[in-house]
Amino acid sequence: MELSKCRKNIRFFSDSFVLESLLFHDGNVDKSIETLLEGRAITKAEKIKTNIINISMLPIDKILLKKIYYEKKAREKIESEGRRDKEPNLLSISNALDEYYYLNKIQLYCAYLSYKKFVNPTVLSYNKNDIRLIHIILNQIDDNYFDNPAIKVYNKIRLLYEALNETNSNDKTIYLELKSLIDEYEYTINRFDKATILSYLTNYCLYKMNNGNFRFREEFLYTNLSILKSLYTKNTSKKNKLPPSTFKNIVVVSLKLDPATDFFQRCQITDKPAQAIRNQNKHNWIEEFMEYYKKWIDTKYKKTYYNYCLALLLFEKMEYVKAYRVLQNPSRTQGMFINLDTKVLHLVILYEVFNKRSIILENDGIDILKVLDSLRGLLKDDLNRKKQVSQKYVAIYKNFEKTYKRLYNLNLRYGGMQNKPLKFEKEQKKLKANVHAIEIPFKNWILDKIHRL
Repeated sequence: MELSKCRKNIRFFSDSFVLESLLFHDGNVDKSIETLLEGRAITKAEKIKTNIINISMLPIDKILLKKIYYEKKAREKIESEGRRDKEPNLLSISNALDEYYYLNKIQLYCAYLSYKKFVNPTVLSYNKNDIRLIHIILNQIDDNYFDNPAIKVYNKIRLLYEALNETNSNDKTIYLELKSLIDEYEYTINRFDKATILSYLTNYCLYKMNNGNFRFREEFLYTNLSILKSLYTKNTSKKNKLPPSTFKNIVVVSLKLDPATDFFQRCQITDKPAQAIRNQNKHNWIEEFMEYYKKWIDTKYKKTYYNYCLALLLFEKMEYVKAYRVLQNPSRTQGMFINLDTKVLHLVILYEVFNKRSIILENDGIDILKVLDSLRGLLKDDLNRKKQVSQKYVAIYKNFEKTYKRLYNLNLRYGGMQNKPLKFEKEQKKLKANVHAIEIPFKNWILDKIHRL
């Protein structure tokens, strides 16, 4: 790490501290900070030897709490010495308290904006005005009241999320500014804090993709892989569990990329040389990703999510029987979306196996319409859950259930006919028009199957 770059980003503390460098001799982080704050900071690069410590190893909260602690200690020292001629450090304590409070407030407000925009706004019985002092805090942050990298980054996240509600939004510009800011403060933010910050970017990318801007697919993958490389490949501990939904989202979005893209050559799965990509194609890249990162998924979720992703990959490779075997007995797990998505994928695979090797389904006693009923049952179960799927997504899954049933019945009645009646053509045309007009999983696949009837 270059010393000059460290010095550039060191303004995490107030000017009252002697902060010549982020690098210290001592292997103990707490001791290093204490030495620093007592004014014995290392001032010459040539003194730096082994056991280098980066202050960014600490969480943001802990750094600011220590700052408050040491400012109070400084006051105690002044008072214990009976120094009536010296300022008792009151303003520095006040500023340190404000810095901690303002950071936590803007973090909370960003979480509020994220929940309202991307998760489930119906559970929020309050609005921005109910978050006390937030208007004053945001105004002071906008006026650069604090020269704190974390506060600046979260304020930029706030501006990005607020821009999504504006008619003529400049959110793309703010997004690029936010990325630049994160890069600028790379060495002053703890890797866990950075992962949290980057997750706001992935939510933004998901929002753009869900609204038809597919250029953000690669951005979404790059950002997620940055998080994974930081939290998992640089730390082999299995204590850090990989959210299974993140694992699934990366596989799903990767499969949507154009096979001709050079993304899979440019983007390494890990930072470790042994895992370097060697002219990977899309499917090989996804297989390597799944095999490498599955070990960090909690065991109670691993089988369900891994099998879903593997079956989806096999489906995309048109290896339908293998995909069927993987999802032959899909198990339910915590999390409604994965259960619904697994059921939908299972039905899509069953349709392909039915058309190509129906004897397999007959031998296994599989009734496709009964499997379809189980999807309907899952949606009914959702009504009794505390954390329900939003009505938007319930409607999407219901669209699939109704459309799939119509497609399957048309296939049963007319699939083998050489000369189909006029009634079929009318039904086919009507079904195709309906699918074009609605949101539905596997939309392109359904349209293709309707065309091939």
